[in-house]
Amino acid sequence: MDISLRSTLIAPTRRDALNRVLNWAECFRGKPLASIFSFDPISNEVWLRYKMALAEGFTNVVRHAHEGLPPETPIELRVQIEASRLALQIWDMGPPFDFQGELEALLAQPRPRPPAAGGYGFAILYQAADEWEYGRGADQRNCLTLVWNL
Repeated sequence: MDISLRSTLIAPTRRDALNRVLNWAECFRGKPLASIFSFDPISNEVWLRYKMALAEGFTNVVRHAHEGLPPETPIELRVQIEASRLALQIWDMGPPFDFQGELEALLAQPRPRPPAAGGYGFAILYQAADEWEYGRGADQRNCLTLVWNL
């Protein structure tokens, strides 16, 4: 039997929704996980990397992917926690993003540096997670999946 905790949050495209997103994430830590798994499988290091990626990923959607869209445009966040794996999905309604191209450009640099017009967001996401996947669904939404091995 596979045991896991799954949760979904729909947040608006507003910067001030970040506190709500981070509060949602806190609901999984500690006793809720221990009651499911009989222990909390997420180390402090992984938890901090996860929360940093969650904040950065959500903020990137608000600032970039949903730029010019109404504040009511939903951002869907999904988390799944298993005894050996933590997965986060961030679904947005923006135009497609060349994830692979950005990743290759980042890795080609001797020391990753932010693009002139941007910030460190992509580098943070890359360094925070153990695995990454990006794609566009049949519903024309983009999904960034980040995975941490526990």
